[in-house]
Amino acid sequence: AAAAAAAAADGASNGGRADPALLHEVLEGAQVICCQMISAGGPLLSKLGPFHAILVDEVAQATEPATLVPVLARGCSQLVLCGDHFQLPPSCASREALARGLGLSGYERLL
Repeated sequence: AAAAAAAAADGASNGGRADPALLHEVLEGAQVICCQMISAGGPLLSKLGPFHAILVDEVAQATEPATLVPVLARGCSQLVLCGDHFQLPPSCASREALARGLGLSGYERLL
């Protein structure tokens, strides 16, 4: 797996695209995968099946739908939400979305 990771990194760092099969091999052998919440629902991770655990950091700064993406797309047996609801709220540029309650984080809603 270490050789596959090095080859995948080398392909991406040289301006080329890494081989999808190689990336899948690296991700499949990983014990921890770090990604953005929306990326967790993307095609790169779609073939890995459910995760054992998902940790969402800075969840108080994320919109509720963004927080749901890794949980609904990946599935997990353990979910950890970390954040401080006294810090910055989620960024929401749409007035309509704000009016419909999407300026509130899922974390804040749980409190």
